[in-house]
Amino acid sequence: MAPRTTTITTLIENRPGAHRGLATEHGISFLIEHRGHTVLFDTGQSGAFVDNAAILLRNLSKVEHVVLSHGHYDHTNGLPRLLEQWDRSAAPLPQLHVHRHFFDAKYAAAGPALTYIGPSWDRQWCERQGLSVELVGGTGGELVPGVHIVTGFDRTHQREVNNPRFVVDRADTDRAADTVGAADTAGTDPEVDDFRDEVSLVIETDRGLVMLVGCSHPGIMNMLDTIRTRFRQPLYAVLGGTHLVEAHGERLDEARAYLQDPTTGILGLSHCTGDEAMELLEGDNGPRFYRNGTGSSLVV
Repeated sequence: MAPRTTTITTLIENRPGAHRGLATEHGISFLIEHRGHTVLFDTGQSGAFVDNAAILLRNLSKVEHVVLSHGHYDHTNGLPRLLEQWDRSAAPLPQLHVHRHFFDAKYAAAGPALTYIGPSWDRQWCERQGLSVELVGGTGGELVPGVHIVTGFDRTHQREVNNPRFVVDRADTDRAADTVGAADTAGTDPEVDDFRDEVSLVIETDRGLVMLVGCSHPGIMNMLDTIRTRFRQPLYAVLGGTHLVEAHGERLDEARAYLQDPTTGILGLSHCTGDEAMELLEGDNGPRFYRNGTGSSLVV
């Protein structure tokens, strides 16, 4: 009988934790071990999470599914390293799960200049690796018993707007989503990215839901409202990046008030949350809040 314990280990993050021998980088990766199943959520930007996993005695060869939160390099570029060290004679490759718009080409804009910030690989690379890819659409679905991919977030909070610095080229999007990758979608005028490709993971535990977020580009309040509406279960914890690094003034005040609601549960925030927001949220929430660093684990 599978154990009922759920362990979520932060394999890499921007900040070090108690173990200073672990690599850190601007990126994020979580390993979820849930009732006999193992899922990887995001892969950081370099693949250093693989070395960290070995130091932490976490066995990546048990990973059945890899879920990528959205198509930015700091969440996706570690995937090739995972496959490079994979012993295919010992275990089949995990299945990759991304939103159907994941392969739209993403850029950062600075005036007239654009810098590509998407993954270093595309759909054709996945095919050459023999990597099975599920393109997630609609509102998502159950990945393994008790672990859900969630997408299609409701947008109800007016202050959670798209940052015009992030743009996307959606040329021939339907064909790109069904067949190939970013290289074949370039060539039209980019538009402001609404991050329709963002997904989160929701894990059912005996203490309530644990929600994992990569960057929360659709807005952390929008995303949490969506989870509450769809699952109708109490939240136990929220882990990951909230992109409040961009929030100031009234927008940050609104997010702080929202997250102070004790029904949101434990806040293990990190990555793109930003130093200002982290400090304020820590003061607001006391023991409910912790700075989620590389190597930390939440055991439920």
